[in-house]
Amino acid sequence: MRLIAAIIAALILAATSGAIADTLAESNEDFIRKHAKEVAAEFAPNLPTQISENLTIRTVIAMDTTVTLVAMLAYDYDYLKSAATAGGVTPESLKPKMQVMTTNMVCSDKALSAFVQLGGEIQYIYQFSDGVQYMIASVEECSS
Repeated sequence: MRLIAAIIAALILAATSGAIADTLAESNEDFIRKHAKEVAAEFAPNLPTQISENLTIRTVIAMDTTVTLVAMLAYDYDYLKSAATAGGVTPESLKPKMQVMTTNMVCSDKALSAFVQLGGEIQYIYQFSDGVQYMIASVEECSS
């Protein structure tokens, strides 16, 4: 009889532990979603924001656990291709460098870095001045 009671107790504990873990994971996701909306709301009133001579953040959107920023480059693809070719590289070969630059930019910003460390994602959509998309750079972790 005690063995049966112990087995039932173990089964209930196992089932409950899984449910608690699922609830905690869901609560964390909800927290990150809420924080994503807060991050976007903080950025929105200041847009558009010129980051550099060639880069302006125009739009911010919070979707699920991701904050997406649309960044407009001050030139078009033809200009990038010409400049890249003159430098002995291709526009495609610049994308990994843009990813590193984006990661450094996000992870050096206290608020964005904190959001990423919570489990959120910051995504930059880079567009040329004519609206054509160049690339998407995502940051899902910042090293401490």
